[in-house]
Amino acid sequence: MAKKEKKIKSKMSKIELGFTILSIVFLVGFTIFYAYRTIHYYKIFNPKKSSGEVTELMGITLRKNTPVVYEGSGLYSVNGNFVFKGEVDNNYVTYSNILWRIIRINQDNSIVLVTDDYVNNLMWDYDNTDYNTSNVRDWLVGNSDNTGVFEKTLYNKENHLIPNTVCLDKVTELKEFSCNEKSNTDYVSLLNLSDYLNTIIEGKTYINNTENIWLSTSSDEKKVWHASEGNVSKSSVTNGYAIKPVITLKGTNVIESGKGTIDDPYTIEATNNKELKTYSYIKLDDDIWTIYEENKDYVRLIYDGYLGGAFNTYSFSQTSNKYDVNINYSLAKYLNTTFYNTISYKDKLIECDWYTGEYTDKTKYDYKNIYSEKVTAKVGIYNVADIKIDSTISNYFFLTPADDGKIYSFNNDENLYSSKTTYIKKIRPAICIEKLKITKGDGTKDSPYELEV
Repeated sequence: MAKKEKKIKSKMSKIELGFTILSIVFLVGFTIFYAYRTIHYYKIFNPKKSSGEVTELMGITLRKNTPVVYEGSGLYSVNGNFVFKGEVDNNYVTYSNILWRIIRINQDNSIVLVTDDYVNNLMWDYDNTDYNTSNVRDWLVGNSDNTGVFEKTLYNKENHLIPNTVCLDKVTELKEFSCNEKSNTDYVSLLNLSDYLNTIIEGKTYINNTENIWLSTSSDEKKVWHASEGNVSKSSVTNGYAIKPVITLKGTNVIESGKGTIDDPYTIEATNNKELKTYSYIKLDDDIWTIYEENKDYVRLIYDGYLGGAFNTYSFSQTSNKYDVNINYSLAKYLNTTFYNTISYKDKLIECDWYTGEYTDKTKYDYKNIYSEKVTAKVGIYNVADIKIDSTISNYFFLTPADDGKIYSFNNDENLYSSKTTYIKKIRPAICIEKLKITKGDGTKDSPYELEV
């Protein structure tokens, strides 16, 4: 009997020991889990600048520094969100070397931005008004070859951005606007009709006062909404209008510096002044260039301004709408002989591919067809699909063939047009150079990078 009691007690002791160990493990795990959560959320709601200084969330700072108004231009409270309306001048932000405007501060402190300038001009599509399957969306965002041209220029987007909410409902009349069908997958999109209209007060908006820009809202009869000078209307999907991308900053972003003005915009990331990134300026001898495409081993540069000044002009070609360095008296030959032989830094230029595929009715205005043909040369020019730098510079040729033997060009009214190849226009060359070491400058227009010799 005593032995049996000993066995029972021994068994009970082992069970109690096991239970005690499990309890300790549980308590330790419980403590670690909640300690982690406490630290995690403390860091979120008590963020620090790159300098280590504790600060507050960007959305909170903006609301504190920008009083709500009830008339005229300014920041309005709309259904729990805060919306900038009219001709405001205190909603500028820089991110990824791009100047943006704040559209809205959401209830969760996320912040919707639109580019201050447009970054390209494209047809929406050919006969498709569905935004999710449109060519213009492919240009903005994507993971397959030749898609997401703009998205690829955004720095550390997973750290700074959340996907946009895009309304996909068709709108035939303004009074029928709804947002029952939504998409929340893309980091980049276009403004929808409602967001654009919400920026207007007394017929004025900071988003655009001149150029036609595409919106993401489709209509009927193969038409899509676009905006111009504070008004909206429907247009054919084959019109070449401006592209102004939209992104949404995470609510956890903080303001690193700036006051929100055009001369001192808010910044959300410490500037790395030793990297060749899109929209950075580079000085080669006395010429200033801007990066418009970054690749693994090299960058593409566009000339800042007009080569030789505004009165230096040249025709594209007397005989062809193809960019071909072997055609006499063509822009391609002029740039790769006369211009090339006059520059002191020709040893820095590398031969690269310049894409010459058509953007025509035959190709259903799919910009991806541009990449189906190419030539190799030291000097090229923009194609239609390239990101465009500085819309104030206009009236120059692209190298993309258009319908009827014409060539595309960038004209003064900011729309995409085709021109006869025999017309004369200003010259804006492009080149490729290796990613050389930066020796001087911070990449801005006032202090462009200078590279190793």
